[in-house]
Amino acid sequence: MTTSADLNYLIVIGDGGVQILSNAFRQRRNPSSMKYIRLSNDSISDDSVRDIIELAHACPQLKKLNLNYNSIGNRGCRELASLLRNPESNLKCLSVVGNSIGDEEACFFVNAMANNNRFKFLSIAGPSANITLSG
Repeated sequence: MTTSADLNYLIVIGDGGVQILSNAFRQRRNPSSMKYIRLSNDSISDDSVRDIIELAHACPQLKKLNLNYNSIGNRGCRELASLLRNPESNLKCLSVVGNSIGDEEACFFVNAMANNNRFKFLSIAGPSANITLSG
């Protein structure tokens, strides 16, 4: 039984590929076994974050989601934060290093985590992070 999907460096799936992947997981016979998804360096933008959230909903036991080094910005961070606010989400770890994250985006995540006792680890630092002390 496969419990992880690591598409890092294998292929660059881009926005269109995320939608295909999301559809495939929703049709999968036992998506609940998926616990870790890594979509790093895949040219994913804000336009695909909704599909990533649908992918996470299709995998109710998903614990780790790695979206490092993509092109996720303000809108995508806001939508990802909604995943952290979802009481049905079992996500414990989200990594978005190397995306366009500043103070406002960091606050989306911090506010979303305030009432989520399951969530344990958020990684947002990196070369493109622009977070100040106020963020």
